[in-house]
Amino acid sequence: AFDALLGKSDIKASGRIDNFLQYIFKDSLIAGTFNLNSNVLDVTQLMSSPASSVSASTSTASANTSTVAADTAAMTVVEVPANLDFNLNATVGKVLYDNLVIENMVGNIQVKKRKVDMTNLKMNLLGGGLMMNGYYETTNPKKPTVSYNLRAENFDIQKTFTAFNTIKKIAPMAQYSKGLFTATLENFTADLDIKMSPVMTSLKGHGVFKTAKVSVGGFPPFEKLGEALKMDKLKNLDIENVEAEYEFTN
Repeated sequence: AFDALLGKSDIKASGRIDNFLQYIFKDSLIAGTFNLNSNVLDVTQLMSSPASSVSASTSTASANTSTVAADTAAMTVVEVPANLDFNLNATVGKVLYDNLVIENMVGNIQVKKRKVDMTNLKMNLLGGGLMMNGYYETTNPKKPTVSYNLRAENFDIQKTFTAFNTIKKIAPMAQYSKGLFTATLENFTADLDIKMSPVMTSLKGHGVFKTAKVSVGGFPPFEKLGEALKMDKLKNLDIENVEAEYEFTN
């Protein structure tokens, strides 16, 4: 049994560990199977560098200084150890990652050969639900890669735009759109940089986007088109029953 508190994160696990003595004395492979539970898992805090953590913790006397320290703590690559072979059945009440709050995460996670595989990982975020299968790997620690398939149900468009810089770059129209959407993303692959952000030219993937109704208002191209055609309804447009296939590369 394992019970720990790491910053804001509580971690409880029960299961079996094999090859423990060889791991301690020879740094060889350690294997295990666990049921992992956590009420709160603050991934951003766990990923922060030791210097950033110290800066944030020692500046509590000044709220402004503490906020600056927390805001400027740089994201860094999380390297998956090569000598782990763990199989985790995970249940996490709340995950804090960057500016995302993820709730009710349940699924299977396998850590092996510098790779984290996720199977049927379910969670709630951005007003809806997400099902995900995929992996994160650091065979080359300077060039992490991700690959996954996912299905997002009833995500809020505005919240999604605010949460993901990738969406801001590939779908800027979302800033002016309101509504809910359901989407699939299949065979998505991307390289990550040293700050854990996707390298835009490496993105590949395809899927289907659906929405019962989306309202678009204030989108500059539509406003200019409405003025040119003298059609005010283009400035505030309601689009219903959309189903679109999409693909992106490079």
